[in-house]
Amino acid sequence: MSRIIQVVSTIFLVGTVMACAPKTAPDPRLSGPSVVDLNRMASAPGAPTIISRSPGDTAAATNLAARYLGGRLPEARGLRFLEISAIPYLRRSPEGAAFLNLKSPRALARGAPAEICPAAATSSAGAETAIGAMEDALNQCLGQLSARGANTSCGCRVMAVDNALVASRRDFVFAPGVSAFMIRSGTGEAERLIAESEPAPNGGESVVLRNASGAVAVLGLKGGDAELRLRSAPTVIWRGPREFFGYRRGRLSERMVLTSDDRKIIRLLIGVENRDAVAAK
Repeated sequence: MSRIIQVVSTIFLVGTVMACAPKTAPDPRLSGPSVVDLNRMASAPGAPTIISRSPGDTAAATNLAARYLGGRLPEARGLRFLEISAIPYLRRSPEGAAFLNLKSPRALARGAPAEICPAAATSSAGAETAIGAMEDALNQCLGQLSARGANTSCGCRVMAVDNALVASRRDFVFAPGVSAFMIRSGTGEAERLIAESEPAPNGGESVVLRNASGAVAVLGLKGGDAELRLRSAPTVIWRGPREFFGYRRGRLSERMVLTSDDRKIIRLLIGVENRDAVAAK
């Protein structure tokens, strides 16, 4: 096993893949590819589904991932080295940006099945081995699921380690723009909007809410908290907790009840689908 750990810690860190992990997160507003975008991640068809359902089985999951990284992946038919710009979930999601901002060893885990398991976590900075990074990311992800009262069938999946994807490329989709509904107190009417997202410098997420006429509000998201500022009243801040449903095309689908200092209420639904409306009844 020590040989596997050594292989995982060093694989794909030389040659055409990547000499070291990027030091800054990608800027999705750039008109052309950034330095981060031109770095590469190893990917191959037939990636395994490696899931931990409790802290007690994270070691087994990380060992399976290590065997894949040190054995099957380097020899896989169809192995490719993808630029970050071709992996939307890493480039545009907050957790993807956090992963790219880490030096190796590093790991990323996400709730599984993603549709009903709203959690994602990266390993902490300073992990000594890839095995340790995976265990850390999985345990943090499982902790989020527990804190959010997720379905008991949920687990956490190893998504990426160092400079390799440990999941199918189709699992890395990300929709930067999704539908949203805003219900303001006093009206009861749901205003349909588009929510456009990008990683924020503070590690959270910045979401611009737009209608046909332009920006209506800016929403700041970090952890379980949300802050909203309406363009029509930018000095008023609406705050409240986030309630998560799961992932839809790489984005968290969620509901928020936000309150201003004068106790007015705005309700927001972001990225929701019919099944979420039914679940919320």
